[in-house]
Amino acid sequence: MNDNFTYDRSWVEIQEMLEQAEVEKNQQKMLIVNRKIPMSMKDKPMRTYKGLEGVCKTLRWVLGDKNMTRAEVLGRDNDGSSSNQERRV
Repeated sequence: MNDNFTYDRSWVEIQEMLEQAEVEKNQQKMLIVNRKIPMSMKDKPMRTYKGLEGVCKTLRWVLGDKNMTRAEVLGRDNDGSSSNQERRV
């Protein structure tokens, strides 16, 4: 494949990364829904949240989560088309 990949991560390391990503994602969501923070200061937390959402989906798929489909990880609808519809945070 590629010499850049070592393939030496353990399942425990992957699970720990998922846990850390979910904690960070939840912290970002709390910033987004905090009414005391002006909307103009929520750009970065929103981008970070969406990125971590993708990280969590991917790690769940890698770990074999039965509820995580390849299409969902790739941001596609069930019919295989790309989803351009924004979801609420």
